[in-house]
Amino acid sequence: MKKLLALFLFLSTLSRANTVYVVLSSDTSIWWNASGGNDAYTYENEFDFDVFSNPEGVFKDVMDEGFRNSHTDSAGKPFKISWFMHGGGWFQKGVNANAITTTYLIKKYWEPELIFWGDEITYHFHHFKWNGSAWVMANSFGDTAWDFDWTMSQMIIDEQVYPISFRSGWNYMDNEYQNYLEPWIPFRMEGAAGMTDCTPYHPSFTNYKVPGDMKGWEARHYYMNGFSVSTSNSFFNAASQGKDQVVCIWSHQNEGDFIQQIANVDQALHSSWNNYPEVNFFYCGAKEAMTFYQIYNPEPGGTLFSASSSADTIVLDNDDGAPVYIESGAWTTSGSTGYNGGTYRFAWSGDASQATWNVDIPLSGYYDLSYAFLKSSNRVTSARFIVRASDGEYWVYINQNGSVVEMGEEPLGRFHFNDGATSITLDAEASLPSGGAVISDAVIINWAPEQDPTPIPTPSPTPSPTPTPKPTITPLPSPTPTHPPLHLLTNFDDHYATVTVQTSPDIYQLQPWVAVRNYDDIYSRMDTQKIAADTWRFSYDKTQIDTAVVSVCDIYGNVSMKEVRDGSRRITTQSEFHRCNPQNVNIEYYADKAMLIESSEAVPVLSQTSFTSSTEVITRSYWIGQTFIPQATGISRIAFGATISAPSRFRVEVRNALPSGFPDDNPDGLLSFSETALIETSGEVEATFPDLDGLVLDGRSYIFLIKILSGSAKIRLSTANPYPEGLLIRAYSLDWITIPAFDCLFRIYDQAENLSIDQSSHNGEAYITEKGRFVSQTIVSPVSHLRGVGLYITEALGNDTLQLQIRKALPDGFPDFSFDALLHKQSFSVSSIGAVDIPLNWTIPEEWRGASLAYTIVCSETGKSLLKLGHAEENPYEEGAMFVSEDLINVTKMPDNDLYFQLLGVDYNSLTSGTLIYRFDAEAVVDWKGAEIKGDIPGESSIKTRYRFANTDEYLEAAPWTGYYNSAKFDFEEKYSSRFMECEILLEASGDHIPTLDSFEIFYLKKSEAIFRGFMMH
Repeated sequence: MKKLLALFLFLSTLSRANTVYVVLSSDTSIWWNASGGNDAYTYENEFDFDVFSNPEGVFKDVMDEGFRNSHTDSAGKPFKISWFMHGGGWFQKGVNANAITTTYLIKKYWEPELIFWGDEITYHFHHFKWNGSAWVMANSFGDTAWDFDWTMSQMIIDEQVYPISFRSGWNYMDNEYQNYLEPWIPFRMEGAAGMTDCTPYHPSFTNYKVPGDMKGWEARHYYMNGFSVSTSNSFFNAASQGKDQVVCIWSHQNEGDFIQQIANVDQALHSSWNNYPEVNFFYCGAKEAMTFYQIYNPEPGGTLFSASSSADTIVLDNDDGAPVYIESGAWTTSGSTGYNGGTYRFAWSGDASQATWNVDIPLSGYYDLSYAFLKSSNRVTSARFIVRASDGEYWVYINQNGSVVEMGEEPLGRFHFNDGATSITLDAEASLPSGGAVISDAVIINWAPEQDPTPIPTPSPTPSPTPTPKPTITPLPSPTPTHPPLHLLTNFDDHYATVTVQTSPDIYQLQPWVAVRNYDDIYSRMDTQKIAADTWRFSYDKTQIDTAVVSVCDIYGNVSMKEVRDGSRRITTQSEFHRCNPQNVNIEYYADKAMLIESSEAVPVLSQTSFTSSTEVITRSYWIGQTFIPQATGISRIAFGATISAPSRFRVEVRNALPSGFPDDNPDGLLSFSETALIETSGEVEATFPDLDGLVLDGRSYIFLIKILSGSAKIRLSTANPYPEGLLIRAYSLDWITIPAFDCLFRIYDQAENLSIDQSSHNGEAYITEKGRFVSQTIVSPVSHLRGVGLYITEALGNDTLQLQIRKALPDGFPDFSFDALLHKQSFSVSSIGAVDIPLNWTIPEEWRGASLAYTIVCSETGKSLLKLGHAEENPYEEGAMFVSEDLINVTKMPDNDLYFQLLGVDYNSLTSGTLIYRFDAEAVVDWKGAEIKGDIPGESSIKTRYRFANTDEYLEAAPWTGYYNSAKFDFEEKYSSRFMECEILLEASGDHIPTLDSFEIFYLKKSEAIFRGFMMH
């Protein structure tokens, strides 16, 4: 063994600034008035979890690398989020067939991002109660404690998540609630009333709002949308006086401005940091923040930073030879240089060769293991290591392959070892792919006490954050153990099990949480009885309990979970809906939404495929607007703040607002406009409206739009919203969006030159306005569904992005560029010149079939502003015309011009039927039970299914079909037993009535287990 480095400087020698630990969090509530919500006035809801599964939704925005890396703490590290996962309450009466929990969903769709950013998954509970007409907050937590236990036990059993931090729904907390949490959850984020700063405290058993004798902690919380610089300054000030602060700043991911709220909090924190440069602030998860707080604010009686923590790094190298390094099988010394200038050995995967590193662990505890080796292109991609830890063997796979020959170091994981002899083995025979080189070199072991997380770097007073590149995330195939204060489980029999917890001052747990699930799929917590200083007992009835998992944690939130009984595993996907049928959720097969169109090919329906010239350069359109409620019937002028960086020309319009709140861009929507030419300046810009009168004073909103015709400018903004009736809006390429919590700096004067609206403070400059140009081609679609469009690119910057839109046309034939006129839009990429085919799935509304429509090509937000489209200087498609528009102002009809285009389409009315075929292998002979169909089946249309069964794939082709089944849910009329099943799904249309298949489920009974199984396709 080689001892190379002393690992850490410990608390006695550590120098650091006073600190604020910031926990950004989301109470992931599912609301009735938001996407993925439910109805509080409906007893049994079917939930839509699009907020989690939508790849273009809020989770995409909050996980975005650019967004994270642009909002960093004083160490330049991106923010983290603690996701307090909503469970319990009205979910218990959910009727979803494919029932799943919010915890399952966030892991299913976003686990790689959660791992990469270091986000935390934890617990948020609403104690709902049905009062006969609505779901409301129960009178006390005790009324729904069973529901709390159900949800947390399911989280433990199905998700392997033991939450050690917590936020209550409605921010409701009382002494009963606090005392219930105390035995199991150490970190509660409910502190507010009575706290003078954000110093965590141990609550009192009789009044949780004040310090007392509980072992758990309370940390202060603030609502993100009301967070201000003055609030931030208050706890920065406390930190500057020597009191470390922990603050939980919470919101909900369903709030429309969730992303902007995070940005606002980050801005406030940086403002306070500028005011208190001696104070550092760090973005942490809830567990991480409280761990750091306890490390740097130790209490008497803990074992933090004991003398044993000074163990050195241990390096085990093949050059050490026996007894440290021992081989079996065929290994060869390479002529290349290995770790630390030494040699390395190699064997071939698939051969019976093993290399073992032996080590004497000097001290029981946790160690981080990594492996150093020379990467190259002939190496295996999955080298199997066997790590023999105190709680068993772990198989860990690492990738030894690399396109560049270079020395690398890959983590093997964190493991607990007892003091004494142990070993790590590299198994070439089990490494993949076969025939690749397996490299044997150096294992590196670092002491990693559970109470000593990675040290926080001390930043410079004015850091310059560096974006962190996001690597490809490859989770280890075998689990990496967490800190297990749970020592062992013993004396398991038919009636009782006993739990022994390792005795230590750092063990938080006052009693273990025993989560159980019975054969009726009901989750609960099992009561425990303490029978010795470190031993608990719980009753156990193997005829009732399917699964039992015991969990425990230490004072730093490190968790151990031990499964003591694994039964039939009746549900393999996660369900907290007690009414759902287990066979509905066992196996899921996903497919695209099946429609009748899948049985036919789209054909060209409109074609203009020659061109003689190119359009003008297309650039993205970009402007900004502010809503206002007038205080007088007329306006003489509007003044707004701007910074002009080059000679510029503005156009300011006053328009009506649509019911949606966005500008009415129809010709009748324009009330007045003013154009102004400006040189370089910074200050107020005025637009005059001498003839604007007749505004209605009934509380309705109007909008003034600021557009730039030439030059460059920034509009001054305020995040304070001193004009609360207004809303800032912005448009990229005809696509209007709202910007919550912002206002323009502006003043409005009435016809008598009186100041009627004054929003004259600002704290930001943003949103560069640019001149925009886009092209539109009108068409009359002869079909009801467009399946593709072809364009011809004559000039492109490369790797550009376009957006294709289809819009209504105005009565005069011009495209309607208003917000409400947009029917469909789709982005596509352009990397070179030539023909571009864009697949579509657009349905033309019935009222617009045979009418004039306009498909419009614009640059998206990321457009490079250099792209030309081919067009003809004649009209081979006589029903259409080409239009060019600049910022919605000068829409010009190009005479005798058409774009190069080809439309592919299909009309459902021409189709009568189509089929989908699916095969399924149950991997054993099973009893097939029945099926369920879900879809839209209007009018006289239908969706029918028939089936055939066989024990081999070959015999399936000749097997007879059953008759057609056309009910939504049914059991097979006869008993069918086989391994393979094939189903034919027949969709039949009738006139304008077209069926759509959303999902199909088939259920079967596995003979060996007598448990319902099944598969689903969406």
